[in-house]
Amino acid sequence: MTKNHKIVTCTGYYGTGSSAVTNILQEFNNIKCAGDYEVRFVMDPKGVSDLEYFLIENPNRHNSSHALKEFIRYTDFLNGIGSFNKYKKYFNNQFDSLTKRYINDLTEIKYGGFWHYDVYDKGKIYLFFNRLYNKFKKIYTKILFKKSYPKLSFFGIEANAYCPTTDEKVFLDSTVKYTNSLLEAAGLDENYEYICIDQIVPPSNIKRYSRYFEDIKVVIVERDPRDIFIHDTKIWTQSLVPKNVEKFCEWYKWTRAIPINDANNNVLKIQFEDLIYNYEESIYSIGNFLNIDLDKHHVDKMKVFKPDVSIKNTEVWMKFPEEIEHIKYIERELEAYCYDFNRAKSLASKRMVNDNDSNY
Repeated sequence: MTKNHKIVTCTGYYGTGSSAVTNILQEFNNIKCAGDYEVRFVMDPKGVSDLEYFLIENPNRHNSSHALKEFIRYTDFLNGIGSFNKYKKYFNNQFDSLTKRYINDLTEIKYGGFWHYDVYDKGKIYLFFNRLYNKFKKIYTKILFKKSYPKLSFFGIEANAYCPTTDEKVFLDSTVKYTNSLLEAAGLDENYEYICIDQIVPPSNIKRYSRYFEDIKVVIVERDPRDIFIHDTKIWTQSLVPKNVEKFCEWYKWTRAIPINDANNNVLKIQFEDLIYNYEESIYSIGNFLNIDLDKHHVDKMKVFKPDVSIKNTEVWMKFPEEIEHIKYIERELEAYCYDFNRAKSLASKRMVNDNDSNY
């Protein structure tokens, strides 16, 4: 990756509207946005963060080896199994080769060997046929040869065992090299100062995940819980939050209670609604956070993210009067998170009256 490239990623807590910031960043001539597909191999289970735990923080001859094999299995899946081949396309058919190089960089010793988890990982179907094969072999051997036989595996065990690095510096250096190479593979142009990738880190424990990249800034987008609840229960087809309003409020509190943990001031929190009702100040905050000259680089203002269109996605609960009791419950339980629309609209009206024709 070019020395001056920086990463900016937009993230949220599900349904909070992080893609709105991604859309805004597409309007800058010095930011390359690599699409709105979520690249999650760093933070997901069996991803890079799990690798660090099992290799560096809690190494063990079996667990470390197994963690590396789980990472291999997971990245094989991400690269393309069946119709799922997003990573293969996203990284221009280089995800597999660069991942293998990364695994090689982390590996000190590789040898043929297995333990019971290699059998366990094959699943119940394998175990069923393995037992069936052994019973057949036992009967067959006794009848024909009048002797017992050593217990065998139906498919055979051809497992690899790994002794990976336990050195934190080696791990982090190899990981930064890996992520840099992947960004290069994605076809990112050197003329851009920033690279925008959607949700490559979560909105929590950011200090940990930031170490996996050469230079990264994170924009966390928050949203009114009333709109999230109504969108999820009434509009979106794939529900990922509790339908029960009491459990929804508990879930909302739980997710927000997890510390962001940013020690390097590389995080900006943005309210989705402010992008609409307080647009100019929000854009200024983003530009200031990224140290970008707005007059010079925000060349396609409101051409991708259009506040007058996105405003239709606010206060959606008003369209569902039958949900009024649920909305009142959310307002009681999550008062601190509910956006003050009346105040925002009042301030927006005053700004229009006092508009001094300033761009920002």
